[in-house]
Amino acid sequence: MARWKPVRRVVLGLVAVAVIAVACSSLASSSSGGSTSSSKVGQGLGTQDATGDVTLGACHDGGAYAHDLVKCRLTIVNHSGGTSDYYVEAQALRGTTIVGSMINASATAVPANGKASVSLSGLADGKWDQVKITQIQRTASV
Repeated sequence: MARWKPVRRVVLGLVAVAVIAVACSSLASSSSGGSTSSSKVGQGLGTQDATGDVTLGACHDGGAYAHDLVKCRLTIVNHSGGTSDYYVEAQALRGTTIVGSMINASATAVPANGKASVSLSGLADGKWDQVKITQIQRTASV
């Protein structure tokens, strides 16, 4: 009986780790703007709120043979006091339904009070009629 105690402790430890991982995963997905009914934009762990720094411009598809392509113009104005890197995630929507996976853009070394214009691009699974930013991350450039 005594020889099973270490095995039982290992098994219980693995079960505890699995429960914690599932709990953390559900917390992360609920805080990252996964629902289209929420207007909140996530900012990512360890980053500063930069929702006022990013403006979504005109969006279009790839033309006659590439309707699933999503391409939008983003304007970034760095309102922080230092040079920053930006990562932006968005989703293509048809009405309120998410169409496809994440589309994204990044800009590096945007100077304090500086401006950058980048392309947000990705693929949608079918026709889409709007694009919604779901997350903006701003971190200090190294």
